[in-house]
Amino acid sequence: AQNVNGDIVATINDGEQADIWLLDYDGKPSRNLTRHESDDLAPSFSPDGSQIAFVSDRTGSPQIYVMYADGSDQRRLTFVGPYNSDPDWGHGGRIAFSGLRGNAIDVQTVDLNGRIQRLTPGAGKRSLEPTWSPDGKRLVYVSNEDGKGYRLWVTAHDGAAREPLDVPTGQYFTPSWQRIPGKPPRAFSPTGGR
Repeated sequence: AQNVNGDIVATINDGEQADIWLLDYDGKPSRNLTRHESDDLAPSFSPDGSQIAFVSDRTGSPQIYVMYADGSDQRRLTFVGPYNSDPDWGHGGRIAFSGLRGNAIDVQTVDLNGRIQRLTPGAGKRSLEPTWSPDGKRLVYVSNEDGKGYRLWVTAHDGAAREPLDVPTGQYFTPSWQRIPGKPPRAFSPTGGR
């Protein structure tokens, strides 16, 4: 992950456990930010680059944590559900993540006060790897929520409207947003703008 200042952090696993490291400009590890005997991974910078969200299993199961960009003040944000992963920090202090609840994995958000909001319907389906749009109004994620196989889906920032993208079913991993030069952004509505 890279922040607005050009700093880069990455998960490095030494074969026994994983920590989050700051990398120098040559891409070499320069500072271990987490230094914990448990696995710490999946770093995501806050929009201003001052904080990092990450996943850690230091309490027995994967949960969402935050820390300052220098590794200080590490604290747990999620206390609900046995498995929370895939954090992506969006505007307004909200971190999107995938969280296991019962037999479903839902896209959820958590703020810095620990307030959680579920954005997908659950019902035994899997919604994974949410990523905020650059404007913070939408998220793209991978899901089988309609039972038609795994596809890319888009939801409004509050989960009020969701729709699958018109792409084939298959295996999708770590979606990301990119504006295509010369093309206007696609309109998003509950009916898909059709």
